[in-house]
Amino acid sequence: MRKILFFILTIVAMATSSLARSEDKPPPPKTNSNSGNTDESGNGYTSTTGGVAQLQGTQPSAGSATAMASSKSASRKLALSVRRALSKTQQLNVSNIAVRARGGAVTLTGSVPENAQIEQAGEVAKGVAGVTSVTNKLSIQSQ
Repeated sequence: MRKILFFILTIVAMATSSLARSEDKPPPPKTNSNSGNTDESGNGYTSTTGGVAQLQGTQPSAGSATAMASSKSASRKLALSVRRALSKTQQLNVSNIAVRARGGAVTLTGSVPENAQIEQAGEVAKGVAGVTSVTNKLSIQSQ
């Protein structure tokens, strides 16, 4: 048990020192070529080798790491709230429904036994506080 705890603390310390070192580096040079691509929030990005995309005009900072963690936590809470609302709904089988949230956008995936439950799940999810949009990818469960 002590070895595991030591291992975890070592990893955390390494990640923290790596983050601190990355803040001391000068920002990477900005590219003038704009491929015209944008992400969901309208930020431009360029494709780089290895399939990694770099946002144009954005620089990572310590505050952005905190904001990402906060955003991730809020998304988890929202997904849990939607899942809880679905499970409280009468005549809705939630055993094969997965809920993902990113920001206020919720995605429902999986399968339900009846077609009426697909629409019902989407309506319940839309009614949860904090949900801005619902993508319903539920299908009818084959028997």
